[in-house]
Amino acid sequence: MTRQSMSKVKQLLLFSLCSTFAFAQEAGKKDYKNTLEGNVKSVRLTTYVALDKGGGHYGKGSVAKGVDNLLIHYDKKGNVTEKTAYYSNGGLWYSKKYVYEGSEVEKPAPKASQPKKPIKEEPVVEEGFRGRVTYRYDKKGQKTEESSFDAKGVLLWRYVYRYDTRGNISERDSYDDQANLFMRESYRYDADNHMLEKVITMKNQTAYKCTWTYDDKGKVAEKEEYFTELISPAELDKIVIDEVNTKGVLRKKLKYTYDNKGNRTEVNIYDAQAKAKPSAAAQAPEKEEPKKPSYEEIADPKLLYTVEYDNLGNIWKKDTYVYNKAGQIIEIKSVDNEQKPFFRYTYKYDAKGNEIERVNYDKNNEVIQKTTQVYNSKGELVERAEYDSYGELIQKNTYKYDEKGQLIEQQGYNTDGSLAFIIKFTYNGLGECVQSTTFNRKGEETSKLIQQYKTDANKNWTNLTQYSNGKATFITERTIEYYK
Repeated sequence: MTRQSMSKVKQLLLFSLCSTFAFAQEAGKKDYKNTLEGNVKSVRLTTYVALDKGGGHYGKGSVAKGVDNLLIHYDKKGNVTEKTAYYSNGGLWYSKKYVYEGSEVEKPAPKASQPKKPIKEEPVVEEGFRGRVTYRYDKKGQKTEESSFDAKGVLLWRYVYRYDTRGNISERDSYDDQANLFMRESYRYDADNHMLEKVITMKNQTAYKCTWTYDDKGKVAEKEEYFTELISPAELDKIVIDEVNTKGVLRKKLKYTYDNKGNRTEVNIYDAQAKAKPSAAAQAPEKEEPKKPSYEEIADPKLLYTVEYDNLGNIWKKDTYVYNKAGQIIEIKSVDNEQKPFFRYTYKYDAKGNEIERVNYDKNNEVIQKTTQVYNSKGELVERAEYDSYGELIQKNTYKYDEKGQLIEQQGYNTDGSLAFIIKFTYNGLGECVQSTTFNRKGEETSKLIQQYKTDANKNWTNLTQYSNGKATFITERTIEYYK
């Protein structure tokens, strides 16, 4: 799942499409199963920036930002029991607990007998400062800078704005918590101040481009979006950041400050958690329920729900899984800590059990995106198409495989059906993806990415070094603990 409150786009897009492709098909739905060899107890995953030591030798630099930095625990059935995510500085980001069919879960408190004169008791509310967003303006009243800080005043992210002579935003630079520029958005307008072009640049390369044309009445006549392998529609969605969004904060109360010109200069974010007062009423005797099979007695228990907590231990959100009679997940419902809808996914399958449709709804139950998938006779995914809330095509990809079922080629298409890029994959004898070569629509090579692995006795990789155009970029360590 993508985290709904995630406050900035990943600045590092790793070359892992081929090695994680099978799992991407089940993202947020089957990511609780162990896919490694052996009886895995835990996995610690950390990615570092590669440090060039000269002579073709590389070591570990700083922990990479914007990539998975996880600790995952499994039980002996191979199911995830807990997942913990960390910031690059080692601080806790969030934790996620998994609850399965037959598990011993906390039972709801028994209902109390009704008193003759019920007394309404107000909850105790505790308020705590969680962070702030500050703004700066130039002499023209144009916002030039926007910065987000946590409760301790530590910078989380910063935007810098530039304008053209007519007051239109021409550039927005995005910086991370270490003041590193990781993304630039550039805009171009016509004489009537209509936006003609938006370009997103990452790592000095064009990652996304959108163009508009208008009719004689100034209304949008056509809009075209171009995606590259650096950014997909899913990553693009994460660029749209709520200006008061602070990492890990369950926003309950906002306090605004303005200057004498009416410009907002600061937003302070607080949370407010209700704590129910204990009741002295007598409790009704608990009704005995028929015994159900325990988790240990169920061969393949279903995942019932997951609960995510922020770095202070407060509930962030809860995902509940709904199944059909065949045991397939047909819906995932997400609610916040007040049981209010967050988002919802629905799924459809073909007669062979392949997922053929996925629809994402927002908190108002409005369709955000629809994804359709087509399979060949071997059950291999050969086409995936994504559509927006209006049913318009966002992006389409087709896939080819070798006789071993390994993905060997991906073709991406623009909204008009034209070819956008081709990625070809190469594997070693263990079935690990060792090379990815990207070509543009003219067949010209645009990048080559290589992966080198070190494996343990169970043939699971424990060290992965990634090279881009001949130079090491990232080193990922995977520490795997097994049950004895």
